[in-house]
Amino acid sequence: ARPVQPNLVFVLVDDLGYNDCWLSRCELASAWPAVRGLAEEGVAIETFYTHWLCTPSRGAFMTGRYAPSLGLQHRSISGFRDYGLPLNETTLADKLRAVGYSTHHVGKWHLGAYNERSTPLGRGFDTAFGYLNGEEDHWTHVVEGLYDLHDGTDYSVGESLSGAHGSFLFANAAVEVVSTAEAPFFLYYALQTVHSPLEAAQAYVDREPCASLGSNDAYPNGTRNMYC
Repeated sequence: ARPVQPNLVFVLVDDLGYNDCWLSRCELASAWPAVRGLAEEGVAIETFYTHWLCTPSRGAFMTGRYAPSLGLQHRSISGFRDYGLPLNETTLADKLRAVGYSTHHVGKWHLGAYNERSTPLGRGFDTAFGYLNGEEDHWTHVVEGLYDLHDGTDYSVGESLSGAHGSFLFANAAVEVVSTAEAPFFLYYALQTVHSPLEAAQAYVDREPCASLGSNDAYPNGTRNMYC
């Protein structure tokens, strides 16, 4: 009998560094219980090579190639630029869909938005809910004065969902995929948190340990809790 294929979920926590509390001891260590739990229950890799920015790291993950091989090593794609992950590259989603997986993207893309082929639905994903660019406002879903939030090919949802924090929108979308997707499925869940702009939801700021954080030399106005 053909072996049962496992469901695959890859969670990318954008701009959360190795020493940013989730796997170390600091005043915010307990603010990330789910991410910390995944790390402690799994395998923590202490020697590794990766890119330190959004677009290069995403391009490498989606293709298995270093960013210089993709022409994506020069920082991130800013704004609505006319380039992205080369269209002749085969993505992980392409490969998995070819062997029977349903494929789903939730959250941040940042690998190109200059035509339909450069978006998630053009790069091997069956469904996509999220945004295409980089530093998007967590509440308004606006980048450079334009709404950037889509549900599949519906790009009008940004305005209707303005005011809803991206953390909750994307978490709900990920749960929906896990609950309803045809198995085997691949979910690429690319969190917006903790990427700038730092706009933590008030529900996170008001709970411990964040609620008790005061000012310090690095954050004189008490803004440290924005990392919650």
